[in-house]
Amino acid sequence: MVNNFEKGVGLASVSLVRIINWVTIGFGILYIGILIYLENLLFAKIVGLYTFLASLVFVFQKFNNHVFARMWYLILVNIGIFLNTLFLGKESGIHLFYFVSAGLAFLFFSRDEFKLRIVSVTISFLCFLLLQVVSYPEPSIDFESARLIYAVSAVSSFIWSAVSFFYLSNINSQALGLIETQKQEVEVALKQREVLLKEVHHRVKNNLQIVISLIKLQSNNSLNHLDAHTALNEISGRIRSIASVHEQLYSSNDFSQIRLDNYLVSLIDNIFLVRGGSQLEATPKYKLQKINIDLDRSVSLGLIVNEIVTNALKYGVKENKLNLDISIKEEQESIVLSISDKGAGFDYQEEVKAEKGIGLFLIQELSEQIGAELICDSNANGTSFELKIQKAAL
Repeated sequence: MVNNFEKGVGLASVSLVRIINWVTIGFGILYIGILIYLENLLFAKIVGLYTFLASLVFVFQKFNNHVFARMWYLILVNIGIFLNTLFLGKESGIHLFYFVSAGLAFLFFSRDEFKLRIVSVTISFLCFLLLQVVSYPEPSIDFESARLIYAVSAVSSFIWSAVSFFYLSNINSQALGLIETQKQEVEVALKQREVLLKEVHHRVKNNLQIVISLIKLQSNNSLNHLDAHTALNEISGRIRSIASVHEQLYSSNDFSQIRLDNYLVSLIDNIFLVRGGSQLEATPKYKLQKINIDLDRSVSLGLIVNEIVTNALKYGVKENKLNLDISIKEEQESIVLSISDKGAGFDYQEEVKAEKGIGLFLIQELSEQIGAELICDSNANGTSFELKIQKAAL
């Protein structure tokens, strides 16, 4: 949007130079006629040369050298003020138009042409300072004859100011219209992107649900093979944890990250529902701060939580009770996730060495993948897992 706006300003300044230059040439021809009538042929020749040089602006623009055309015109403005002051005398006050000339640089050059602005303003003020020390000749036109020139100058200045004002008003209106149009286009594009991303996450979630259903059918046909049945159920749980991420994103307006607290509640409640946790006397106890996490790490973290909670449902139940505490909190340099139960516990190191199952292996590998420090404490009073995820890694 900014690039298009800058292009619009550049094209507007090219058109503005063209319009003002036509005014300059028109009044230059008029001045030539007046000076010939007043029999001041030297001044008429100078004005004629000046008018010819001004016409070169159109030649430069014809060959798309717009920057040089604008600078050329500003140089001619400075030369014109200098010559007029010399011929009409300092008392005419024409040298004060250098302040106007310095301001034209900001009209003709955009922000990314800062050096050209500096050059143009410098030229104007150097000419102004030079005229303060130069010795002026006697005015070549008497005051009575100069009245007509002064009158035409006043009219030309008024016309130039009016043309510039209305043209700049038109530029401003067009620029505002362009900004509003582009703003609407961006808003429409963002809404379309949002709808598309929601649809993508919705379809991914549905496709994963289909995969889960297929695995469940296969699992039901493997009841006579307990190991296969258990393995299929575990795979189904892992896929369900991934599907839960896309479900959270589908209901969110931010597709780069999800609310970790909402995700964990949804994921763990789903695990309890599928694994028969609702039949237990206890339910999970949550102590969760509102924390966001990026999409990539949320998938890995979901798989870790799935394994920990699934193991708690397997081995942490005592007398049909499961005391499961889940907390997430934000510390100075990290985010800490804790999950603990009050089950019989197990020897964590021995289980890892024995490599009896994929669960602990996944917890370790995925923790390393997301740059988390994993601490496991398990004894006869229960098991607790703590993950410290560095904020710098988020």
